[in-house]
Amino acid sequence: MLPSGQIFLISQLRLLKEVERPLVVQAIEEARAHGDLSENAEYHAAKERQGQIEAQLIELEDMLARAIVIDPKLLSGDKAVFGATVHLQDEDDKPVTYQIVGQHEADVKGGRISFSSPLGKALIGRSIVTKSRSTPRRVINITRSTALNSSEPLIKPGNNLPAQAHPATVTRVLVALNAVIAILMGLAGNAARDVLVFWGGLVPLRLTLAVEGQVPVLGAVSTLLGHMFLHGGALHLLMNMVMLLAIGRILEPALGSRRFLALYLLSGLAGGFAEWAWSPMSAVPAVGASGAISGLVAAQAMLFGKSKRRPLLQALG
Repeated sequence: MLPSGQIFLISQLRLLKEVERPLVVQAIEEARAHGDLSENAEYHAAKERQGQIEAQLIELEDMLARAIVIDPKLLSGDKAVFGATVHLQDEDDKPVTYQIVGQHEADVKGGRISFSSPLGKALIGRSIVTKSRSTPRRVINITRSTALNSSEPLIKPGNNLPAQAHPATVTRVLVALNAVIAILMGLAGNAARDVLVFWGGLVPLRLTLAVEGQVPVLGAVSTLLGHMFLHGGALHLLMNMVMLLAIGRILEPALGSRRFLALYLLSGLAGGFAEWAWSPMSAVPAVGASGAISGLVAAQAMLFGKSKRRPLLQALG
């Protein structure tokens, strides 16, 4: 498989182990507490899901254990090999581009074909040739990259190293920053705390007044950014930070630290603008990183498939 394929499988494995497995165990315990198990539909559904998760874990661990990771950038030569991107022309001179990948990485619509598919087998070993009657498709160019430029995988850290080589540094910094601010707020007096919440919390009315030119722009900036790092209490902070850690440990290695941070901040800003649009004249400060974390949840669902969405939203709730 390609390095990006290995990263994707590792991310799926960590998602199942660190997010879905604990959630389904919790669901089983909650369903068991309801009493009679023979007619407890929630219990049987959770047990069935647990079996599916364990089967997926076994399959993923087996695939990773047997995988041979090939970086096409390290290969040389002018022949089409595993990982190569092959540019073709069909009998109508229509350009077609495919990358030869492993079976689980194949996506014909995305331009990735398995090396074991009929076309993949036909392309392996081919060189750049001129068009002839005996060759309905001719190879016009062969490049070596980890992904097609037109359809790069969603899971792609900057230097294509395995996910473990990309610690969730930004996630840890964000958690630490939120914790430090919470401690300082706890140590501050009531007056100082109220001032911090007023200027750092999300106050829609301040944004409305800033647009109308009645308050400085700095006030709008502070209300849009500051609310992501303030929390209403210890339980509020704990719930958000647990969710941030659970998602960040998987999503940050997949996206890369810079894109993860950008996604976090942009999601928080989007949440702030949504709050403003909903209640533009409200003077009540809103605090919390829920908007930013909701954006991470959405990104995680898009990256790892719809089947992962329900438990993640469960955990967020």
